[in-house]
Amino acid sequence: RAKSGSRPRLFHKTGLLPKAETDIDPEVRDAIASPRLRVVGTVVNAVDDHLHGSDQLDVRWTREAVKPLATLLYEARVSGRAVVVVGDHGHVIEYESEARGGEAAQRWRADDGRPGAGEVAVAGPRVVVPSSGRLIAPWSEKLRYGSKQSGYHGGASPQEAVVPLVVLKAGDLEVTGWAEAPAFEPEWWREPAAERAPWSAVAPELPRRKAAPAGTGQREFEFIEPPAAARPAAGGAGAEPAGWIDGLLGSKVFAQQKKLGGRGAPSDSQLRKLLEVFAEHGRKVLSSALAQKLGVPAFRMPGLIAAFQRLLNVEGYPVLIRDDASDTVELSQELLVRQFGLE
Repeated sequence: RAKSGSRPRLFHKTGLLPKAETDIDPEVRDAIASPRLRVVGTVVNAVDDHLHGSDQLDVRWTREAVKPLATLLYEARVSGRAVVVVGDHGHVIEYESEARGGEAAQRWRADDGRPGAGEVAVAGPRVVVPSSGRLIAPWSEKLRYGSKQSGYHGGASPQEAVVPLVVLKAGDLEVTGWAEAPAFEPEWWREPAAERAPWSAVAPELPRRKAAPAGTGQREFEFIEPPAAARPAAGGAGAEPAGWIDGLLGSKVFAQQKKLGGRGAPSDSQLRKLLEVFAEHGRKVLSSALAQKLGVPAFRMPGLIAAFQRLLNVEGYPVLIRDDASDTVELSQELLVRQFGLE
């Protein structure tokens, strides 16, 4: 990808920041801005540095927390560059780890032919640190071989062996062969927002524990998933939302709203997806959850919600509302039923 006479440039972390540590080095900025340099790399190494630091600090990994990152992203955006953020390895965080003896680093030891509990023997041409091409590493994050630190790397756990990678673009920059990734978050990050009563001090009612029979080694409690038939319907919208959604899409009012929405109006299938999300999760949903359910990037949501509002907010009534403060989207089922004549 490099042009003749303009080989890729790589800046180590010591060459990023000037002495004042308030901005990136001018040489780095000029390289990013150069139209001849197609590939510019920088080594930040912030996570590794933190792992060797104090265990009294709990860093929230934002672009502001990593000194050069916000400036690097800004310069890349101004210069019309895509940004690839990648690690050379993963890591584990210190949490009640057990220290074991061994001649080596924090998360591997020399192969003595006797891997213990939580360990695995590793061999092959890619084991390059010991000359034997063999070592023993923990697959559990609960083991270490050196002094206690904020975290470690070098073991065989998935957290360490899987390399993080993300490709970023800003604005309307097109990256050939790539598509915008929809928002993704684990379900448990975003429980449906609900109105709650004021806090009050309460004491838990603890159930009487039934001891397991002696010698069985059974646990006292297990987490189980209730049968689907026993789960309550979310949001009170009923178990089969297709009826009222079909009624809305087939109504005369909706046909009129589509004409008013113009060529940029969302498709019927997109609107159906939106309404099914509210039927499943209730009247108020986090924007990030809605983006994931609709399969669109999170930054597209404000424009998409505005398009949905042109369809649903008949005569300006707030059927669909976006609250920026709480980053939620709310659907008023009462207004929707009234405005579209679904009663």
